[in-house]
Amino acid sequence: MPRKCRLLLTAALDYTNIDPAGAGLTVQDVAAAKRLTGKSFENWTKRDASLMLHVELEFDNRADVEALREPFRQFVENDEDVIDPEDAACQVVGQNARAMVVRFLARSSDPKRGWAMHCRLREHMLKAAADIDGVSSREPGPAYFAREREVVIEPAPASR
Repeated sequence: MPRKCRLLLTAALDYTNIDPAGAGLTVQDVAAAKRLTGKSFENWTKRDASLMLHVELEFDNRADVEALREPFRQFVENDEDVIDPEDAACQVVGQNARAMVVRFLARSSDPKRGWAMHCRLREHMLKAAADIDGVSSREPGPAYFAREREVVIEPAPASR
């Protein structure tokens, strides 16, 4: 029995009718399951095949998210698989002591095209962050990609 049906049956069972000796399902349980699986139904939760996909990337807490929005906007306006550029979004959705999480959202016409668009979007945004890092003079290393930091504190000179 497929997992989907098993979950459906579990939700429909009346557990008070199960024999404590372990005999299993009662006639009422089988009848309830037959009613659930015997009729076809229309899924109204999905109207079309379009899919909103997201790419989440971790960046250094000092990264300028506004600078990432322009390359993202260029991507959604020029990629053939993004069907609604106005619906696309760039959001900071998480942060901790090490990094912030930036989510890039874009809608595709179907799952197959969506996966290809998802991969291109990830590559495009990683390249954009690396390019911005290349022209940045804030520090010797990349300022956009998250990394561990170590602070060295010099001991105070001994007084005599």
